Amino acid sequence: VRFNLKALLVASHYFWATYFVAHYHQMTHVLCFFIFNVWLLPFGFFVSLSVNESTLPNAQAGTADETFSEGGQRTKQRSGIVSAFSFMQQKRDDVMPSMAKKV
Repeated sequence: VRFNLKALLVASHYFWATYFVAHYHQMTHVLCFFIFNVWLLPFGFFVSLSVNESTLPNAQAGTADETFSEGGQRTKQRSGIVSAFSFMQQKRDDVMPSMAKKV
């Protein structure tokens, strides 16, 4: 399966490159096209699919004990993206204290 995905990735890049060689466009336009349409858009689809996998009923049933504490209170769970951003914010605040929120 990995070989097929790599082959499709290489083929996609090859076909887009041959298209842009045959039809002249500025290099910045081609680079922006590759960044947004060939790299970021498929990556966004992949991320959105992997995020939705955690919302399936059988995936939630397995973590029901972890989600609720014994007192019936809901525990605080964060998604991977939110925890990654909060980690980066904490590191930024450690390095640059002047950027920290003043509460």
